[in-house]
Amino acid sequence: MELFSLFVVDGEDEVRKGIVENVDWNRLGFTLVGEAANGDEAVQKIGALVPDVILSDIRMPGMDGIALMRYVHENLPQAKVVVLSGHKEFVYLEEAIKNEVFAYLLKPATKDLFEETFSRLHEKLESRLNEQRKLQRLEELVKESPAYIREKLSSLERYKSANEKLIERILDYIEHEYTSNLLSLRAIAKYVQKSPAYISKIFKDVTGDNYVRYVSNKRLAKALEMLQNTSLLVYQVTEAVGWSDQSSFIRLFKKQYGLTPSEILRIKTTKADQTSET
Repeated sequence: MELFSLFVVDGEDEVRKGIVENVDWNRLGFTLVGEAANGDEAVQKIGALVPDVILSDIRMPGMDGIALMRYVHENLPQAKVVVLSGHKEFVYLEEAIKNEVFAYLLKPATKDLFEETFSRLHEKLESRLNEQRKLQRLEELVKESPAYIREKLSSLERYKSANEKLIERILDYIEHEYTSNLLSLRAIAKYVQKSPAYISKIFKDVTGDNYVRYVSNKRLAKALEMLQNTSLLVYQVTEAVGWSDQSSFIRLFKKQYGLTPSEILRIKTTKADQTSET
């Protein structure tokens, strides 16, 4: 198993120590390269370490987790950030989404959720690394190989280009249809005149993500936007984003954002009440 580097940032010494010492990071596919008590200390260290993943708290002395997220997003765009926070404030969740945080987990996160999140992250990082290695190998072969191998590489590039164009069509189709409960891998396959198995394979090869998770994440992001900006109720949002099973929607929403849709609505209502009182 490929090991990816992990840097831990938490203002609570005991919590940080627990994360560092009580998690079998190697089993999950990660190796700990450093830790910090706040964003300022983290910035000083991660510039040299360039970790693959940063696990960070939100509220910390000095530079907090929000500022650290922004810094990483701007200066280390290849690094993935996982937030582990004890706070449900909606503004934190908004900032996490804006800065493309991989996951937002609430303390105390269950062991199963923690391991599922990092297993999913490892899968994504490994897929990205494999693609980088393939491209690097292609570049090396182009420099060294005779004409017949160059032709083979050219064929591979044409094949890759064709698949990328096909994925562009598929992504465009999903963009227009993801809120429909009729969207399915079979429907996409019919649209592009390929088999569902073929679509599933090249989707993972080209995007590094699987079809089901990609569509689910789009629907969840749209649901979050609707909960925040409309007066729709949870069941209405569920239907509006193409989900036929409300219980499944709620479960996956909480896994993705650390809050249930009802909690998002309560936070929004409380925030609106406080604004009207001032």
